Amino acid sequence: MLGAEEQHVAEASRLAADPRVLQYWDGANELGEAYRTVLGLSGPAWDVYLLFGPDQTWSGTLPPKPMFWMHQLHDVTQAPPLDAATFVRESDSLVAAQK
Repeated sequence: MLGAEEQHVAEASRLAADPRVLQYWDGANELGEAYRTVLGLSGPAWDVYLLFGPDQTWSGTLPPKPMFWMHQLHDVTQAPPLDAATFVRESDSLVAAQK
C-alpha cells in the first residue's frame, strides 16, 4: 500500500520462509478490497493479520471471514490492534485445537 511494487516481492517473501506460507503479489489490491467488505472496513484491508481454521474455504465471491484478526489501522474498532503476544497465543490455540 505504501509504495510496494512487484520488484519488492522476492525480498519481502524471505521474511516468512516457512514452506507452509503461501505468498502472492496482488498489485491491483483485489484481496484488500474484498476484505474491506468482509471485515467491515472503510478502506481496503492492509496491515491486517488473519487467522483461519483448517476447514475454512473460499467458496463464493468474497473470501471467508477469519476466525480471529488484528490490525495496525487507524479508526478500526471491529478487531483489536496488533499485539504480537496475543496473536501468537491465538494462533497457538488454533493449532492446538487441530491436533
